Amino acid sequence: MRSMRTRLSFLTALAFAAFSLPSGAASTQKQFTIDMGSLQTTSTATTLNATIWNLSSGNSTIKSLTITAPAGFTIAGAAPLAPITGTIGTSCNNQFPCATVTLNFMSGLNTSGSGPVSGALALTVNIPSGQTCSQYQWTAAAYAGNSFSQPFTYLGPDQTMHAQPYTTFTTGCALKFSPSPSNTQTNTAIPVGVELVDSSNNQVQTWFMGPVTLTQTAGPSAALSITGPTYSSGVANFSVTGKALGSYTVQAASGTLTPINGAFTIYDGMLNCNPNPPFRFTDNNTNHVSDPSQSGYAAGSRGFWNKDGLACVPILYT
Repeated sequence: MRSMRTRLSFLTALAFAAFSLPSGAASTQKQFTIDMGSLQTTSTATTLNATIWNLSSGNSTIKSLTITAPAGFTIAGAAPLAPITGTIGTSCNNQFPCATVTLNFMSGLNTSGSGPVSGALALTVNIPSGQTCSQYQWTAAAYAGNSFSQPFTYLGPDQTMHAQPYTTFTTGCALKFSPSPSNTQTNTAIPVGVELVDSSNNQVQTWFMGPVTLTQTAGPSAALSITGPTYSSGVANFSVTGKALGSYTVQAASGTLTPINGAFTIYDGMLNCNPNPPFRFTDNNTNHVSDPSQSGYAAGSRGFWNKDGLACVPILYT
């Protein structure tokens, strides 16, 4: 009898351990995002690719999904692109055109623990006429089960994957520097941003990801370093550094939009205000901040306050 109680206690302990193990195991995070690109068109019908990213951790497969067009748009046709396969349908009794396209019994989007994977659907889209500078958002849902069960979590626009669920119309749009190139001293980085604005100078696309280019068009040859872009909140961010004195111009461009130009000057240095060095100046060859042909001081220092009682402002010099 005692031996039987011992065996029962041992089996109960095993059962308890078996139930306890999963609680300590890492669970798979089922996550996805969608990229509709940054379509620049004025046409009332176009073809675009909807790219689906499976961002899940661990081994996870998207087996069905839905994609819904913005209000006023309809989808006239759809086809999966390799490596995706599956059965195309719609929410309109599987008839086109329709606002929502479905893909069921999918394969080709399994993470297998190796990181994000992607695939695309080619969509033929009917677009409302008369579009001017604006963006329209698509919606999507992904599922781990066939027939739209076990939903994934939608992560929204994704910087790393350059994923944005928008169709953008650029008629009437313009590029704008934000911030603009500014004067500075040699070997000092200048932040330069480029965004998309409408005719009222208002930012249009908060997830604008270009692509945007920034190139030097004037100034000392091979003396300007430009890095970037990175994209954040609809702004393409660059860092510009001048290695030689002079006047420069950079040009920002994106697709069929009219390029914009920004001019700035690179100086030899900056004269600060006490107590932030350098705030002393002389009229020698290394810090000739005054003109010896003019009346005034040829040497001295700048205090925290000006004579008019206002705070001292750092100045650039050559």
